[in-house]
This record gives sequence, structure tokens and C-alpha cells, in this order.
Amino acid sequence: MATRGARRRDGAGRWSAAAPPVDADTAVAAIRSHAIPVPIAPAAAAAAGGGASRSWAAARVLLDLVPASARIVMLGEATHGTREFYEQRSELTKLLIAERGFTAVVVESDWPDAARVNRYVRGMPPPPSPPPPEAHTHGLGAVPPPEAAVQAGGGPAGGKPDASADEALGDYKRFPRWMWRNRTVAEFVEWLRDHNINNVRSCGADAGARGSMATTAAPAGAAAHEGGPEGGGMGAAAHADAGRAAAQCGFYGMDVYSLHASAEAVLRYLREIDPQAARVVEARYRCFDRHGADAQSYGLATSIFHHSSCEEAVRRALAEVRRRVGGYRAAPPDRPAAHEAALELEANALVVAGAEAYYRNMFSRDEVTWNLRDRHFLATLQLVEAHLGRLQRLVAAAGEVEAAVAAAAAAGGGGGCQPHHEEPRPKLVLWAHNRHLGDARHTDAGWRRGQLNLGQLVRQAYPRQEVLALGFSTHTGHVTAADDWGEPARRQAVRPSLPGAYEHLMHTAAVGGGGGGGGGGRGPGDVFVLDLHRPELAEALAGPRLQRAIGVVYRPDTELQSHYFEADLPRQFDLLVHVESTAAVHPLDVPPPPRRGRSVGGGGGEDDWSVAAAAAVSRGEAELGATHGDMPELWPSGV
Repeated sequence: MATRGARRRDGAGRWSAAAPPVDADTAVAAIRSHAIPVPIAPAAAAAAGGGASRSWAAARVLLDLVPASARIVMLGEATHGTREFYEQRSELTKLLIAERGFTAVVVESDWPDAARVNRYVRGMPPPPSPPPPEAHTHGLGAVPPPEAAVQAGGGPAGGKPDASADEALGDYKRFPRWMWRNRTVAEFVEWLRDHNINNVRSCGADAGARGSMATTAAPAGAAAHEGGPEGGGMGAAAHADAGRAAAQCGFYGMDVYSLHASAEAVLRYLREIDPQAARVVEARYRCFDRHGADAQSYGLATSIFHHSSCEEAVRRALAEVRRRVGGYRAAPPDRPAAHEAALELEANALVVAGAEAYYRNMFSRDEVTWNLRDRHFLATLQLVEAHLGRLQRLVAAAGEVEAAVAAAAAAGGGGGCQPHHEEPRPKLVLWAHNRHLGDARHTDAGWRRGQLNLGQLVRQAYPRQEVLALGFSTHTGHVTAADDWGEPARRQAVRPSLPGAYEHLMHTAAVGGGGGGGGGGRGPGDVFVLDLHRPELAEALAGPRLQRAIGVVYRPDTELQSHYFEADLPRQFDLLVHVESTAAVHPLDVPPPPRRGRSVGGGGGEDDWSVAAAAAVSRGEAELGATHGDMPELWPSGV
């Protein structure tokens, strides 16, 4: 007998129709039977560091469901503008960092924009300004200029260090800015900086070794360590700095759109430390000059008018960067800024190569560019993972890991230096849309068009026990989204989910009453968690059923065509959080609204910012409609 929802290939290799899903009443009864309600956390819990109390409570429930073996945890979202999704993702990530030793947050964002945030949360200096050609004095393979010359705090290239998360998020200037320039992300960035500088830095280190990481790095030629990383002769203070850097958590982007910004970042770095390499790479990148600043014009010229492409040029540029970057990584582990700068260099060169392929194919079938983009996500994830593992191995070779573990054990643990694993195995959290993280093999895009996504690729690349995928859903509420690509963000009402869709099953289970049976019709409440590994629940929820995805564009008038697709939920994700009624995320670029009561679990309240936003735009104080010149709209919902 065919498993419900299972799809099979016929003799010609085509997907056959799935067995029909179980009836809605049975599915709703299974949801009610297996749902884990999220309690309303007491105010004291939030005051003790839990942030938004309901989201903190959800995170505590979820943490118990994340197996200890998981080291790639993918946290989705059903929209790009829902406050509860951002808050719960943020709170769970904090717990994974503080209690499970995760050391990277990799997000659906351009690398250069996120790199500024990474420098801020790590307390590192901004990158150098591009010097004039005659000022190039560094030799080949030289490490970056001494970090001691600049105060810690991130900041734009050659500028002052950032003083706040708002400033650190300042490179998010183009559509859709609210995705990352919002109050919830800013709060998380401030928490991460505080965790890295105060909690991680205090673990296993004496008081005299504390202080800004940037100011403890020695100038070039100074005796920053005794011996070298291979000799194991670093002094105690250098050991402490290296260990704390390895235990800190970074913030990285993995998207592919920043062709020109990434190319400029590569050249800026190379001009400062390796002028000869800069000249070689710049000659390769000049291939793009005849197409101007609009990356889409490059795609039009190469795919429609069949002009010669820059594929070979960027491939050679990436190879040149990778050939040289090994020398830049020769810095000792107590020079964390040097290692992060080397990662930035290679990652930006990888973006240029990925973006070239993306735009060269942008006028072909949609799934081609989608697949290129998500493969780039994986390549970036693995680059960050390799970087973190390399740094951990350097520190372990110098004896810092063992010393930190012993010190933490003697002090009772805490602060992020606990012995989370016996050997360096980086742990990473991924933030992206459900459509990128829910296994595409179990969606109609995968069945019918051969579309893949990051969730599928991660499951294929890593042992199953090391991977966990969490999805979100909602029935109704509000969302921050634009009416069309490049238009201003608005707080929009989300239509109630369609009958028969997964979201409507969750709604029926949540509200109780008739229609669905089971347990006398009593629901689990307005926020609950489902463990999709439970066999009875997985069987009852087997697809195909409709599922909703709202990106940066919301088109309620054509919602069925624009935002729904078929999926098999229990095979897409491991866990699901349902929030019955949700609120819109609040962008940083509009004034905060007057304080009002805030509904628990979502909807209305203090994030009703649309009036303030309209006034700010009219005064020229907010430019929420600024477009992203490198980012085309190829997907109706903008995911």
C-alpha cells in the first residue's frame, strides 16, 4: 500500500500523483493530540533576559526538541516581515549560542552588509579605506595592517567604529531594508555583541587579560606571542584572546546579489595588503565595466544578446584570491581580525563568481537562478564552517581549548566556554525563509520543476542527525511587506488561510470547537509547537496540501496564485511553530509608535507603525522604498 502523500516516479522518470491526504478532521485531531502549547511566560522571565516573554517561552520549548547532535540548525519564517517569527528565531538562537556553543548565525542577506554587523558583534575594527596606489607598501602574503590602530566596533570602510546595532545595520540601505533593519534584529545584534564581549570574554580568562580584542592584537613586528602557532608558545594573554575569539559567535550573510559591492570589497582589501594581487584581480573584474553598475544589464547582454560573458574572468579571479588567501591565514590565532578579514576576502570573491552566474542566467527558467542562488547559500555556509573549524583547530593546537574547559569547569561553567564537543566541530544557525529551508524535494517546485533549496542541500551534505529544520506558520494577522518590488514597505493585513491548507488545519486545531474532532474540540492555544517526527502526526499531516509563503511582496488579491504552493510538511521540516495571529515587524527607519498595550501571541498593538511610516516618508526621514539595484524580482512573493 502506498504511504499517504508519497510521490513516486513512473517508468519515464516523471512524478506520479500522490496518494490523497487524510481528511481534515483526522489531521486536526492529530494536531490537537500532539501539539505542545507554548505558555505565557511570566514577566520575571523576560526581565531576567528572556526578551519578549512569549517568544522566550517558545524558545525554551523548542530547545528541548533540538537534539544534542544537531550542529546545523535551520530556522525558517513563513514571511519576511512577521514580528513573532523574528522574535522566536532570535530567542532560540540566543539559547543555542549560550547553552549549546553555536558560533555562527548565517542569514539570508548580502555578505558585505552582514560583514559590518559581524565586525560590530565581535568588537573588531572597520576595514581599511582604499589607499592611493603610491601608498601600497605591503608585501605579498602580508597579514592585514595592525588592528591596534583602530578601536573596536566595526563600522564602514575607513570610518569610525559603530556605536550601536542601528549603526552596524547601516549598510542595509536598499530594498527590502526592513528584512534586517528592524527592531527585533537590532535587539539581537546588541545581545550578541554583549554576549561576545562580556560573557565569552570572561570565561577562562583572568581580569587583566580582558579588554577590546582589537586593542590586544599586537602591531606588525611586535612580540604578540611567544613562538608561533606551530610552536605552541603563545603567552597566557594571547591564549585567552585566541580562545575567546574562537568561542565568539559571528554574523554572516549568504546571499548572492551583491555583485558590485563584493567586487569592491575584494579590491579594497587586496589594495591594502597585496597590491600585486589587487592588480591581477582588478584586471579580471574589468570585464564588467562595459555593462555599467546595473547587474541586470549584464544578464540581458549575455543571455539575450549573446555578448561574451565574464564567467572565465571571475573564475580566474576567485582562483587567484584562493591561491593567496592561504598566506593571509598564516596569522597566529590571537589575531582574530586577520582571520575574519581573510574569510571576508574569499567570501566576497565567491559572491562575485556566484552573482556572475546568477545574472548570466537570470533570463532563463526561474528554477535555474533559484538553484544557483541556493547552491551559493550552501557554498557560503561551508566556507564559514571551514573558517570556524580552522580557527578552533589553531586554538586547540595551542592548548587554549583544554585550558578554557578546565577553567570553566573549576568556575562552575557558563558563559559559552563549556566543553560542547570533544573536537572542533562548528555549530551554525541559519536564518532564511521557509521556502529556502524546508526540503524542496517535498514541495511542488521540486516535484514538477526540479527546484532545489538550501534545506535539501544541507540534508544531503551532512549526516541526518546533525541537521534540524524548523518552520513557522500563521493563520492571520499583519505583515510588513511591499505591494510590489521596490515599493515602500507597509503594514498589511494577512488574509485568513485558505480551507484545506496546512495553516488552516493549524487554525482549526488552535481555536477548538467544531470541525476536527478529538479531545472534545479543545485546542492547544494560539501558539504551539509540533514535533513532526512523531509517526502518527506525520502520517496525519502527509501531503500534498497547500502551504503559504509570503516574502517581501504581499499580493492578497492574487494570494492563491502568488503565495500558495503544494507541499508535504512532515518531510519538509523537523519541527513547526504555529502562531495563530501575528504582528508586523517594526522597521528601524520609521519612528516608534505611541506606546499601547501589546497583545500576547501577536496581532495589533505597538507595531502599528503605518501612519508613522507614511509621515516619515513624506518628510524625507525614511526611504523604505529604495530599490536594490543588484536584486531582480524573479519570484512573485519575493522569497
